[in-house]
Amino acid sequence: MGEIDLLFRARLVDGHSPVELVFGGSEPGQQVAKLQAAGRITGLGAALAIRAQVCASASGRISGLRGKVGASVHINVARPAVGQMPGIYGHADGVCAAANAAFGQATPVLSAAQVRGTHGKSRQSLFLQSWQEGRRVAQMERLRWKAGQSVMSGQLMSWQEALRLRRASGIEGEQATIAAGVTQQLFEEALRRRHAMTKAFGSGLTAAMSVHTDLRSARALHKAQLARYEDARRPWPGATLAQPGPPNALPCYALASGTSVEMVFEHPRESDVQLIFSCCKSSPGPLPPRYQIPIQSIYMTIHTLEAELLPGLEPVVLSDVIIASDDDGFGWSFSANGPEHLLDQLAPVGGLPARLRIVVDGIDFVFVVQTLSRKRSFGNHRVAVQGVSMTALLSNPYMPEQTWLNTAPVTAQQLVREALEFTGVELDWKVSDWLVPAGAWSHRGTPLSAVMRVAASIGAVVSSHRTRERLIVAPRFPHLPWKWADATPDVRIPADVIVTDELRPEPRAAYNAVYISGQVGGILGHVRRAGSAGGSLAPQITDALIAEAVAARQRGEAVLGASGNKLVQSITMPVLSGGTAPGLILPGQLIEVVDTRETWRGLVRASRLNAAMPVVRQQITVERAAL
Repeated sequence: MGEIDLLFRARLVDGHSPVELVFGGSEPGQQVAKLQAAGRITGLGAALAIRAQVCASASGRISGLRGKVGASVHINVARPAVGQMPGIYGHADGVCAAANAAFGQATPVLSAAQVRGTHGKSRQSLFLQSWQEGRRVAQMERLRWKAGQSVMSGQLMSWQEALRLRRASGIEGEQATIAAGVTQQLFEEALRRRHAMTKAFGSGLTAAMSVHTDLRSARALHKAQLARYEDARRPWPGATLAQPGPPNALPCYALASGTSVEMVFEHPRESDVQLIFSCCKSSPGPLPPRYQIPIQSIYMTIHTLEAELLPGLEPVVLSDVIIASDDDGFGWSFSANGPEHLLDQLAPVGGLPARLRIVVDGIDFVFVVQTLSRKRSFGNHRVAVQGVSMTALLSNPYMPEQTWLNTAPVTAQQLVREALEFTGVELDWKVSDWLVPAGAWSHRGTPLSAVMRVAASIGAVVSSHRTRERLIVAPRFPHLPWKWADATPDVRIPADVIVTDELRPEPRAAYNAVYISGQVGGILGHVRRAGSAGGSLAPQITDALIAEAVAARQRGEAVLGASGNKLVQSITMPVLSGGTAPGLILPGQLIEVVDTRETWRGLVRASRLNAAMPVVRQQITVERAAL
């Protein structure tokens, strides 16, 4: 027998020497083995500590295993522990965890199943407890599409008898008990749960939201309209027939083609003879008025009053609006009352006054706010607003004064256009133009004063457009008083529509001739009323701009037309628009009034519009010729 080397892997147990080595023994074949195991159980977490060493041996057959195992196991028996497992969508109660034992008979346990498409109930959480007898627990099981039956769970026990243990089973494809699980369903009825749930394609509650649709019936709304001179209305039903035009006037005589008329005088000419040719045929009468107010038993009107700030179209609250114009001014003026916040709303911006548009019964005006004043009393705070036409920006304090001279001959209209240059104001020239010689024009003032100076030289009036930046220069008498009977009136007014009127005589001296003279390069003109001897002379008038007969004649007509006794009549009437109604009667219009005793004509000198809602009235001042 040869030498054997002994190799020891561990140190002495007790550290004492010598050590008895025994080779062989009474129980051959018996081996002592030290078994260590490590593993991972899905879904569980625990710490295993071995504190006492127990030597155990066992032999037997384990169902489901192949082979026999003999081992010596060092096992620590731990105190029971209570584990916790997080769960979702349900309330869990604390239970004792299941113990993992070896070689015990398994009994059916209640398994928690996760089922698709069934009603859900509360479930129990899964716990893990090792190495001792545990209580029944409800464990979530996974079931695939069919029910299964309970089976015996595989168990592992080594070398000694172990206590019976109930263990949760994992089953696939066999009969299982329906467990309460969290159910997620689509398109079916489900039990209510406390958590937020997202659901598609289900019926929703009606919610308030804005809807934009096309081509559907809408509810009629009130909308502000902008119209000129009258309120718009729907046309009357039926066809409108075109009125035939006036027939062509027949000539007094017609000459054959290529012939001439020979005049034979019996006596020779002794002095200058004036030949007057007249037509023996009767001429047609004057045309009917452009506007006629019909006679009705009831006059129905719908009055509106709107005001807005330009250019932003911000609404402005106004009351007691009064709008007026006359021949002695240059434009329109207005006054109104309003709430206290108008002090800020209508305040000037950048040194320029605020612009305001006022619409009364469809008749619009544009003004610049000139003054704002506040008046307060107990229980009443109001602001008074006053304004004028936009052409007022051509005068003080908005435009500086300057000097105008003409070093070359120019027309009177050119002088006015030069004063309005670069101001943006248009000119409507309705009088006859004439030539002004060089050096005759000299003026110091604003552009507006320059325009009024030229107009005053011929006795013309200056007015402003209601909505546009435009100055109008027109004759004071479009028709001379002694020619009113043959002229076509602008408006015919019946006495039925007059609310109130007031008549007062105004005596004036009667003249039938006047001398008009110029200065530098001017002329001396004698203006006489036709058909009169010209014996009653008016005081002579001298003006530097009278340089031609055209200017002298226009100035003379203004003087002679204003002479003689006058009747000044004030008429108050409603504002009637639509059809042949005139709406607002303007200064300079010739009216015909069918009065109760007579029909008379007169020239409108002033117009005043009073809008104290819901009543709107207009008051006109008419100049009549006394008999």
